[in-house]
Amino acid sequence: MKFYYFGGTFNENDTLEDTSTLDSHHFDGVMFTYDATQGDMFVRVAKDIKLNEKIKYLIAIRPYTISPQYLYAINQSINEIQKDRLQINIIAGYIKDHESNVGGIVGDVNDLSSSVERSNYTIKFIESLDEISKNKDPKEQLDVYISTTNNYVFDAVKKYKNKIILPYSIYKRGFWSDWLKDPSLKIEFDRGKTEIMLAMTPVIRETEEELQSLAQHAMKPVWKKGDVSKVVEDVEYFTHETFHEFIQMLEKDNINHLLINAVPRSESKIIVSFIKKYVESRYK
Repeated sequence: MKFYYFGGTFNENDTLEDTSTLDSHHFDGVMFTYDATQGDMFVRVAKDIKLNEKIKYLIAIRPYTISPQYLYAINQSINEIQKDRLQINIIAGYIKDHESNVGGIVGDVNDLSSSVERSNYTIKFIESLDEISKNKDPKEQLDVYISTTNNYVFDAVKKYKNKIILPYSIYKRGFWSDWLKDPSLKIEFDRGKTEIMLAMTPVIRETEEELQSLAQHAMKPVWKKGDVSKVVEDVEYFTHETFHEFIQMLEKDNINHLLINAVPRSESKIIVSFIKKYVESRYK
């Protein structure tokens, strides 16, 4: 199993979520989320890469904010620093209130577009990536994951044989809800040979007794007016033993990448330390 951390930092003073600490704690990758107000993560990757480390930088980007052509240009430049350190996450996006007035998108789809419009744009973006890839040397290909939360994007992913980031809640229930035509319609999750990175929020403690009081522990932050704070959908509770059993189950299901989110952020202290011990006890 390859472990990725959701929402890393470039701040060396953050002793748990910066890339070097995660690398030394046996994380294989770190995702940097997209926020229109927080600067360019690709520039920061170029500045941060350390040639003696192996951790991969998984950069989330909304497809309508950049062209497929320019993604390839960025990838080529990062490879000149060190090959195979950059990965791209294409995500239609969850738009926070503080981003709503940033603007700067010239086109029919932007941050104020509906989720359906943004998903349709993502599908077209996937098609364009495929067209470019046909004219690229294998060494120049992008390492791309598509965040996939509905059957329409998933159909495109399967057609073009992309890798996906899949929410644990969808994996656990085993079907898509057709939110466009009929939300009550259940569409079987037929993954075929699709490579999956599973995204989840684990709460990990040594004993069941410690977990019993944490039912309302992993509360989703409120980023939009009208949102209500609630337990995140992708949470799961583990003892050290049941986490190991869960990893074994995923590997038997041919899922070998786990993207771990810490909610609340204070959980990072437990998660990062636990993964280090877990990897060393099992793999080292």
